[in-house]
Amino acid sequence: GLPFQERGRLSDDYLRAIMAAWAADVPEYKGRYLSFAGATFSPRPAQRPHPPIWVGGAPGVVSAPAVRRCAELGDAWHPLGLGLDEIEKGLATLRHLAGRFGRGAGPGLAPRNLLDLTDGPKGSGRAAFQGSLDEVVSDVRRARALGAEWLTFDLPRAGVPDMMRSIERLAREVKPAAA
Repeated sequence: GLPFQERGRLSDDYLRAIMAAWAADVPEYKGRYLSFAGATFSPRPAQRPHPPIWVGGAPGVVSAPAVRRCAELGDAWHPLGLGLDEIEKGLATLRHLAGRFGRGAGPGLAPRNLLDLTDGPKGSGRAAFQGSLDEVVSDVRRARALGAEWLTFDLPRAGVPDMMRSIERLAREVKPAAA
């Protein structure tokens, strides 16, 4: 029953509540949508202060609210389906906002894209991580130069055998060539 326009504020509140729940044996939190006191959350994560929180956004766009949310609350920006030029622009905004929130260099980078290894080059105008081995390796290197600590790939949905071939090529060809 929550209005669609409230989803961002609700996400912020839930992220803050989760971090509070993970921070103390008997945490307290009072937010706009969620409050608790005297409760225990067990078991608490082994990672301290908490597991990394990745914040994404709408696929294919640099979502200003998601970038702000990540700059304030996230441990990594998880842009979905963006080109490397768009990621670079979004990172500039993210790092600026993180500084305003007192978070230094800001969150890490963990982009998610479609991986489509082709036998030949796709050339200019291709989407990131789609093309020949050399093109994809170049994209991986550029993403790492932008600060990507993790890369998450969707696979073409052409059937399980093709998906398995993509995974095998990623491990056998892309990973060693990009190292």
